[in-house]
Amino acid sequence: AAHPATGYLPVNYTINFLTNVNKERISNPTMLYASRNEDGQCNDTAGRINVQQNDLLYMFSFVGNSVILNSAVWDGNRVSTSVAVMGMYRSGTAVRETSGLTCTSSHPTALKVLGCTEAFVDGMETSGASAAMVRINKGSITTSVPLRVWFPDQITIYVEDRTLNAISDVYSSPPACSTPVYQQSPVRVECSVGYDGGAVRQQIIITRNVNATISSSQPSVVRLVWNGDALTAQGVNPGASQLRIRVGGVVRSVVDVVVTAAQVNVSDIHLELVSGLNTSQLAGGTVGSQFTQRSRLTVQREVGYENAVASVVSSALFSDGRQMQITASDGLNLTSLNTSVLTVSGERVTVLQSGRGLLLMGTWVACNGGTVRATRALYDFNLDTPERIQLTLGRTDLTVTGDASTILSGYTDTTTVKVEYVYRSGTLVVDVTSDPRLRLRITGTAAAWVTSSPSILSGGSVVGVSNVTAYLMHRPTIVSMPVTVTVVRSTGLALTVRVLSNTNVHGTTTTQLRRYADVVPSMYQQGQITCQLQISDARMEDITTQSVLQFTVPSAFGTISGRVFSPDVSATPGPFTIGASFRGQNGSLLMTVDSSVVRLASISSLVSSQGATLAGIKDQATAFLRVDGVFSDGTAYPSIVQNGVVLLPNLLTFSVNNSDSISVNNATGMLRLHSNSPVPVEIRVTSSLISAMINLFANLQPAVTDMDIGSTSSSPLAPVRIGSILTVPVRLNVVGSTIGAIKLEVKYDSNAFMIDDVRTGSDWPGGIFEKTTNDPPGEVSFGGSISSPHSGKASMEIAVITFTARSTGLFTFNSSIIQLTEQGAAGADIGLPGPRDAVAGRVSAWVYGTTSGRRRREVDSETLYSPREDAHSRSRRATANTLGDTNGDGSFDLRDVQFLQTYLLERALVRQNIVPDYPSVQFRNLTSNQLSAMDPDLSGDRNPEDSVYLVRVNFKLQRFVNSIQVLPTQGAGSNCSLAINISVYDLTGQMASERDTAVLVALADTEMGFAAQFANTALFSGSLVNQTYSNAVGQYGGIWQTSDFGNGVFGIRTVPSEIAQTNIGLIFTVITFDGLGNTDTSRQAVLGGTITPPFAFGAFDVNVTLASHRSTSVRVFSTSGYNPVQFFDNTVPAAVCFNFHPPYFVFD
Repeated sequence: AAHPATGYLPVNYTINFLTNVNKERISNPTMLYASRNEDGQCNDTAGRINVQQNDLLYMFSFVGNSVILNSAVWDGNRVSTSVAVMGMYRSGTAVRETSGLTCTSSHPTALKVLGCTEAFVDGMETSGASAAMVRINKGSITTSVPLRVWFPDQITIYVEDRTLNAISDVYSSPPACSTPVYQQSPVRVECSVGYDGGAVRQQIIITRNVNATISSSQPSVVRLVWNGDALTAQGVNPGASQLRIRVGGVVRSVVDVVVTAAQVNVSDIHLELVSGLNTSQLAGGTVGSQFTQRSRLTVQREVGYENAVASVVSSALFSDGRQMQITASDGLNLTSLNTSVLTVSGERVTVLQSGRGLLLMGTWVACNGGTVRATRALYDFNLDTPERIQLTLGRTDLTVTGDASTILSGYTDTTTVKVEYVYRSGTLVVDVTSDPRLRLRITGTAAAWVTSSPSILSGGSVVGVSNVTAYLMHRPTIVSMPVTVTVVRSTGLALTVRVLSNTNVHGTTTTQLRRYADVVPSMYQQGQITCQLQISDARMEDITTQSVLQFTVPSAFGTISGRVFSPDVSATPGPFTIGASFRGQNGSLLMTVDSSVVRLASISSLVSSQGATLAGIKDQATAFLRVDGVFSDGTAYPSIVQNGVVLLPNLLTFSVNNSDSISVNNATGMLRLHSNSPVPVEIRVTSSLISAMINLFANLQPAVTDMDIGSTSSSPLAPVRIGSILTVPVRLNVVGSTIGAIKLEVKYDSNAFMIDDVRTGSDWPGGIFEKTTNDPPGEVSFGGSISSPHSGKASMEIAVITFTARSTGLFTFNSSIIQLTEQGAAGADIGLPGPRDAVAGRVSAWVYGTTSGRRRREVDSETLYSPREDAHSRSRRATANTLGDTNGDGSFDLRDVQFLQTYLLERALVRQNIVPDYPSVQFRNLTSNQLSAMDPDLSGDRNPEDSVYLVRVNFKLQRFVNSIQVLPTQGAGSNCSLAINISVYDLTGQMASERDTAVLVALADTEMGFAAQFANTALFSGSLVNQTYSNAVGQYGGIWQTSDFGNGVFGIRTVPSEIAQTNIGLIFTVITFDGLGNTDTSRQAVLGGTITPPFAFGAFDVNVTLASHRSTSVRVFSTSGYNPVQFFDNTVPAAVCFNFHPPYFVFD
């Protein structure tokens, strides 16, 4: 939060209360402070924090591209790059700055900026810059980033021939052919770019970049024609025109072109072959990211090998010395003068072999069909001779044409052919597969060349081996190495039948199918048919799954479906034939339906789909048994039963020995879980002659909002040896809920187990955790209030309980959910309201072994915690408003703790001015009873310690104090005795008794004389347990143990004494005991006044021995001083009192 001051601000700190993980108070805690203390200003009670405004310290900026070429000057298209600014703040964070920025350009004539997000040029600039700075400011913080801007200070249009004449005898516009054709000339646009006044310059060609800005002023005189990136100026009519580059109304460059009617003659046509372009290496150095490096192109005019293809570039030479490229569109016609050496296709030629002479004619044909000019070209082709020829076949194993096997993968009756000339020791390879002079020479009759497709070789019609070689007719002496081709064919079908074990597994091969014994209704063994295609080279290919495969069988014996033969149960035993056909190939197999039977001889496997443990939710978790068997004929039959599917009906019967835990469908083997079992459940499968058995553990898992204890696999509680430790994890299924409060309970046999500890589980979400053991014996409760929202999950380990086994036998643990609520003040129930029994949390455990010779002391749990049958029996509830009821719903439970914790959180927000009022409406108008309930420790304030106190009351570790009454000797009816009464109640509002509760009263005064007065005071009711604060400074007095007066009242009655003192301070300690009479620090609470200094009395620390409860010793202390819960005056000593109040006597 913002703070008006900066620099080092002082921080004072104290510890109000500190507890260990068991929520037991730690006495005299020591405040620790950071060991790294550079400024030396910190100690164990005070420190300081350096508070500073989170100021912007500095900025840095960057751009997307640091070099810009101002091409907008010639094409009008804006060029820009992004600008980004990052700010670094005192807190160490880096933030993208987007607001509060101002930006300028150091060279506005070269570069502009927009909104501190973009630097750009739009063509209106007048210069470049080597470092145009974009300067960015935010307050007093400045950053800048440089950009290099290249500027085109001179654009030049080059026209090779600026005078275009009419061409003699060349006309257009057929059929009249009356429109003159004029010369045309290439156009090139170059630009000189630089920065900083020309210190650095580059000349670049930008012809293709000005296609949108260059134009002819008189298109009817000169027409600009684009051919890709090449630009040509064509004459149209006599006259003058200007070629201009205009951007935004500004003419950047201009050149004049004249078209005249004066005719020029075509003096010759030049035919040049171009076989390729050679590219030089890139020039060294880089001008900028928007420039490309330069390379030199060299026209390649030589043809080096047979069948090489070259382009013909034709140029007309005119009488004025000019030349112009002409193409077929202008009427150029190319013709070969020697087709054995050279062939023509359009404007491309193919050189077939070496040759010299006039090999090519070029004729310019006029519009009317006449010849403008013809020429013959002289060429000398000296081609390299191939060193060898290379033959490559796609595959060398073929089948005869149209064979049945060609449908299968890996079989084909044709293959591709590739023939290559290899030149210059392998450095040049030319594919000649399509050369019409190619010939294949095949020895033998096992393969044939498909002449209609020169690249295809066929298997022919004969089985065998052939050698294939290749050559070209004009070079018959260069022959490839032979390639051997093998040709095979299919010869028939082979059938086999295996006993069908199930839909996926085949049994043994057989020619006899028998009836199953004990299967109802009756059925025969089924046969899985396998069909193989026989190949002439002895290979066998499985074709069983081929769709064109067909089977036949006499209908009287059965049917075939999905390659499975099923005999008819009414078929007469005897032989029959299964036939098969596949693409012209046929086969058959002789089978027999046998009258004998096969029996299940053994069960080879019995397993559960869930493994060794059936775990899950009660009555919902299921598993399936899988049974594998072996029959008397040796057939292995996997999965006779699996996933509830029975393949052989009524052959098997399933049973269990404990259907209360796991039930089974006796026909399908489906298992269902019902309860936990301490021992494995026996699962048995039976046939007529054999049976098999497995053991499964039954382990319930909690449904949503249920509780579970023990392991999640095998038995929930494994057998334990007597004297050993039994560890019991406790889990909840609270998936989808936000947990607020938890109170769980486990009951056990206290004669069989002694509880050792309860600790938080691995998933305990944090907050106040408490436990209650042996109250009564055989019962443990645990849980608490969660301090912050925590999402639950399906298996959440809340606690771990450890026991020591001390008696043999089988013992049951019963679990209950006492309370389980959502987070927040409302605390809605998660699941059904508690208390409720846990379904998955009822488990049993075996204890085995033998006891030692010494007899174990038995604990009579009934005697330990049976109700008292005297006048002080806890039979009625407090008449006041329910104690601890912070939320005002009329009862006390853990919801009240959640209510208080939420209130404290919102109160902190209000006190720190984070919110103006409590966000929750119910905290804005709390009643006096609610406010009182929020201070159960009587400290005068509501704080986190009150939350801990309420949880401890809920777990029977502490008690509510309802009222404190002090009747001094001067009071009416005092009988000159000092009387102190304290009303104490448990979590249900029942009155406490000395059976499980003790109350100590401590009196103190700052006057030294009070020590003697206290020491000389005798008690009629109560006991002296400490006569003086021997280690206290500046305070005098002592401690009494109260008597149980009944009805929840614990009190002190003095015999008339000499106490005559004012401002006597009163504090008291409430101590509780479990069912075994034991206490610990979580059961002891010193209750005084406000815990906020200044304190009326200083620190004290004494050990007292109680007058009851097995002379238990307890520690009563206050580490930093205390304020009494009440001050009172006892101003009339006994001698004076009796003058006004004659004593009365009571005789027993």
